[in-house]
Amino acid sequence: MSSSSAAAHAWALAACTASLASSEVIGHVEGSSCQGFPPSSGSSAPTTGGGATRGGSVRDNPPERVYRHGMSLIIRKLIIGLGVVLVLVATGCAASYPADPHKTLERVTGSVLRVGISHNEPFVSVAGPAPSGREVALVEDYASTLDAEVEWTADGEEELVDQLEHGDLDMVIGGLTDRTPWKQKVGLTRPYTQTVDEFGQTEKHVMAVRKGENAFLLDLDEFLQTRGGQQ
Repeated sequence: MSSSSAAAHAWALAACTASLASSEVIGHVEGSSCQGFPPSSGSSAPTTGGGATRGGSVRDNPPERVYRHGMSLIIRKLIIGLGVVLVLVATGCAASYPADPHKTLERVTGSVLRVGISHNEPFVSVAGPAPSGREVALVEDYASTLDAEVEWTADGEEELVDQLEHGDLDMVIGGLTDRTPWKQKVGLTRPYTQTVDEFGQTEKHVMAVRKGENAFLLDLDEFLQTRGGQQ
């Protein structure tokens, strides 16, 4: 059975079962079933109770009827919710995660990777004619996996983060740590290596990308987890 057929089948069963569940409150005939599906074991004749009324009929028990009505609504909502999930999965709607709203990974592949750099040796140095340092070498290696050229922009961290937020850069490096004050404004990779500062504090180093670009972030992160600690 194809995914679309399976989705339609699941939805039809969910909707029909929900209908049978709700029919308990309005006196659906016992033994009712959905065409093409097994008979519902939950359907039955209305529960009766209390004394005889004029003409010999039997009055329903109001409290029990209210309870059954509430339970029917709960069951119906649960079944319909399950049906929606099945349809989404079967039609592949969940397959789009992770994604890049601005298509960063797609755009830079085979093109240009725009990287902001802030001087912070030994990770990044802008003192020479060309950028150098541990993270510069890592980014160049990563760009080669995308068949991309690197376009460097040197500036202070605050200015680089602002450019990253506005889409003028694809990523920022400069010895950033997982305690960076910019973490609410950017997307961060997992720590790929760690060092100890002059005060004996362990620093876990990360790189920053434009917030929300999850496919690009995941691709960069997987590269760093494999190659980052080798620098």
